[in-house]
Amino acid sequence: MAQIPEFTEPTLHTDPAEALAQVQRIYQQQIGHLREAMQRFVAGETPTAHVRAFYPFIRVQTTTVARAATQLAYGFVEGPGRYETTLTRPDLFARYYAEQFRLLRASHNVELEVGISSQP
Repeated sequence: MAQIPEFTEPTLHTDPAEALAQVQRIYQQQIGHLREAMQRFVAGETPTAHVRAFYPFIRVQTTTVARAATQLAYGFVEGPGRYETTLTRPDLFARYYAEQFRLLRASHNVELEVGISSQP
């Protein structure tokens, strides 16, 4: 059995800043888990199982094809469906993620679901 961090239930957000903050919390939790395992290993402790951590995800679900009037080629989804992607390095990409989240909300008026993916 792998050593994995404590599970965090997915959360729903209408505020893009809150969604981004949750992405950042999850990412820090996951890398903290890896960092602690590495520190124990460096200190001489032998791992009893594989150590795993997972990327945060963002998910939206829409039933419409509505799209805000814009000339942008991003910040929207093409049609009805469930869309999800993993996110990395929110410390580096925070402004980009915040803009994407804001545009998704503006284009589709959907909740932003943030959680822990199954992608190590």
